[in-house]
Amino acid sequence: MCDLPRIRADILTQLAEDGIEDIRKVPGDFPLSDLQQRICRCVKSGKPFFGRGLRADLEVLETPIYFLDFETVMPAIPLYAGTHPYEAVPFQWSLHKLGRNGKLSHHEFLCDGKEDPREELLTAFIDAIGDRGSIVMYTPYEKRILNNLTGAFPEHADAIESVVGRLFDLCAVVRDHVYHPDFGCSFSLKSVQPVLVPEMGSYEDLAVQDGLQAGISFLRMVSPGTSADEARRIRKDLLEYCGRDTLGMVKLYQKLLTATSGA
Repeated sequence: MCDLPRIRADILTQLAEDGIEDIRKVPGDFPLSDLQQRICRCVKSGKPFFGRGLRADLEVLETPIYFLDFETVMPAIPLYAGTHPYEAVPFQWSLHKLGRNGKLSHHEFLCDGKEDPREELLTAFIDAIGDRGSIVMYTPYEKRILNNLTGAFPEHADAIESVVGRLFDLCAVVRDHVYHPDFGCSFSLKSVQPVLVPEMGSYEDLAVQDGLQAGISFLRMVSPGTSADEARRIRKDLLEYCGRDTLGMVKLYQKLLTATSGA
C-alpha cells in the first residue's frame, strides 16, 4: 500500500490494527482527509480524477506564461565566498515562454563555476522574464531561492519582489484537482508528467534524471580534475535535464487545460 499523503501516525496505527495493508481495502467511511479519500477512490476504481475547478484555476494565468525551473547545489564546504555550508546555491535555470499565439520559446542559463554564479544568474533571469505574464513553478522551491537571493543582493530586491508576485505553483493545482492511480501517491513532477503526458516519456533516457544528480554533476563539471571534454559533456547533460523539466511543465499545463471533470 502506498503511503497516503500527510497521513497521521495514529491513522496508520488504526489501519494496521484493523488488518488493512492495501489501500483498496480502506473502508469508504474511514476518517481520512478529502485528498486521501480521493486517492483511495481512484486506486479502487482505477480511474483518474479531474476536479471541476481545475480549468478555472488555470485560467487565472496571464500571457505570456513562463515555466521556470532552478537547479541548485548544497555543498558541505562552500564553493563561493559569502555562502554557507549546505546553502542552496542556484547555478542553472531553464525558462520556457508560451505566448498568446501558442508560440513556444526557450531561454536557459548555466554558470561555468569559476566564480559565484548567483548575481549573473539572477540578472540574466530578470532580463529574460520581462515585466508581465505569469511564471509557473512546480512547488514553491523557486520562490524560496528568489527570496534567498534578495538577502544576498538587496540592490535587486525590487525586481525580485516583482517576479515573486507573478509566481504560480502548478503542483498545488494538481494536488487540489487531479489524481491518477499511476501517480503512486506522489505529486512530484517526475511522477505526474510521465503519467499525464506519456508522449514525452520519462527521464530514464537522460544522463541526469533528478535534482540531486544535477547538483552532483555540477560539482563534477566545475572540479579542477575534470577534463574539458568531460565538462562539456556534463554541461550538455545538465542543460538537457533542466530544459526537460520546464518543457514537461508546458505540456502538463496544456494537457490539464483539456482535461474534463471526472470521478
